[in-house]
Amino acid sequence: MNMRAKEIIANEFPKQNDERAAKHWANRFQRILKHAEKNPSRRLSNDPEIVIDHKKLCQTIHMSATESKGRLLLGGTNSGYYLNTLDGTKAEIAELLDLGINSVYLQYQAGSPSESPQLRLDYFCHLLNSVREEFEDSIKIIADPQGICMGNDLRWGVRGTDGIVDPEATLRLLEIVGSNFAEAGIDCMMTIGRVNYESEVARFALDKVNPKIKLWSFSTNSETPNAYFDVTRHNISKAETRQKILIGNIDEMLLRSLHDISEGVDVVVQKPIDNLQVILALRNLLDGTVKLDEFLQRPRVRQLLETNPHLLEGGYLTLEHISDRLDRTKIGAYEVSGTYAIYKHIEDEYSPDLAMLMLEELYSNCMYAGGNRLDKLIGRNMHWFAKQRKALGRL
Repeated sequence: MNMRAKEIIANEFPKQNDERAAKHWANRFQRILKHAEKNPSRRLSNDPEIVIDHKKLCQTIHMSATESKGRLLLGGTNSGYYLNTLDGTKAEIAELLDLGINSVYLQYQAGSPSESPQLRLDYFCHLLNSVREEFEDSIKIIADPQGICMGNDLRWGVRGTDGIVDPEATLRLLEIVGSNFAEAGIDCMMTIGRVNYESEVARFALDKVNPKIKLWSFSTNSETPNAYFDVTRHNISKAETRQKILIGNIDEMLLRSLHDISEGVDVVVQKPIDNLQVILALRNLLDGTVKLDEFLQRPRVRQLLETNPHLLEGGYLTLEHISDRLDRTKIGAYEVSGTYAIYKHIEDEYSPDLAMLMLEELYSNCMYAGGNRLDKLIGRNMHWFAKQRKALGRL
């Protein structure tokens, strides 16, 4: 050490010149070195706090009643996501069950724009019923009405002659869909977070046939450009549907979730899965870490309630009405097509192992955020992810 450095230490750290202090720190340093030799790591434990259970995973499957063979919808060179025939769907479900995944999220994709909503519904219910008969109770079936009346502009609902979504006609169709889905043997119905009162209407329709069917909802559905990636990648303006919540408006997402829960939703599903902060905020509300009355008094929430008084109709957001519902509500998360495409790009450009490990990190963090409230992680990647984990011996 040169003389200038010694002068700086002497001036800036005078305690270093104290003999007792020097002896103390010399002993302390020896203890530190002794420990470091045994354990040169910041890790305190080798026991993971989160273990991914394949029963928490749910594979998305898009189905067609008119395709004669599977058709690639998304993906890269190594693997892809296909529009499945009925036979292809059944074959995939059999593989999922072998991997310990016992739930599927089935969606319908029309074979032709000329198919009417009723024809699409009839086709889809036939497919749902056939899957149920094949697998009976070994698979949990979640279904949604997204493919029944989705427009090319990515707005959802029944259109009037002016091309605008007709709210009344849309809710009437949703009631028919709910009853038909229930008769086809689904376990859960997902409402897609697009129109007012959709959860209340869906719950009413399900109850007429089978009150035991669970109601799920994309309550926090936001205008992310990642959703419907196969469309928005060519035209980003279509990501702005004006039916979904603005990105970052978390108080609004939570308020929407509470209202859906009051209408009968059993599982609130965060879409997209990447927004872990929304999942954690939901859990805090459901667990009471954030009190309902305190949340409703937030300035932004009060403003939303004042400008949307229909949310307060029927006393739905009172503690008396909703407290028991909050106790039993679960949380889910959905991996949109853009998230799927990102990890397929990593798989193609780098390696399948890296893509799998990055998904494992995302899913682990999501499971931590949801805690005991988490029901399912839903996505296109789940089948592939489980196979990769099995191949690497990470089960």
